[in-house]
Amino acid sequence: KYKLDYLYIDSYTFLLSSFLLRERLGLGTAFILGIHTVFNWAFDYIRIVPLIRKYDIIFAPSNYTKKSFLRVSNKFDVQVIPYFLDIKYIHKNISYNFKENRKVITFMGRLVRQKGIGILIKCMPEIMSKIDNVHLNIIGPLSGEKINDYPQSPYVKKLKREVKRLKLMNRVHFKGARFGLD
Repeated sequence: KYKLDYLYIDSYTFLLSSFLLRERLGLGTAFILGIHTVFNWAFDYIRIVPLIRKYDIIFAPSNYTKKSFLRVSNKFDVQVIPYFLDIKYIHKNISYNFKENRKVITFMGRLVRQKGIGILIKCMPEIMSKIDNVHLNIIGPLSGEKINDYPQSPYVKKLKREVKRLKLMNRVHFKGARFGLD
């Protein structure tokens, strides 16, 4: 009805059904497919490979994600388009209350094993030995997959135990879910 040139698909929930619906309706609409992670979605990617057309656009946020997808199928051209933050906007619109010499590493995303947060926490002692007054802010829903902080996922509880074991409570900060400018 709308004769779309492209349709952007960014949810694995509707991934397979979107491709199947396009086939069933005989649509010529090209898909723009954003690949996030391959760990949870590998089976979904395997199912859609026969349905991907040569004019579909596939992109990944990192070379690692691209290479992981290409292990599922290497017959497609996958572009790397990193996710980013507008640092100029942040500097202009967000006030800082840090001391001048404080360095902050920030992770933002789902708090799940595949994101490598545990590795980052384990690296903090070495990072602290090389960078004075460094802190790690972990921003993301403490429930892991949902957009709320309660109940905390078993993985987040495990991360917090690791922070305690490494005596990093004053350097690693779990900020929970944040939205908008927050």
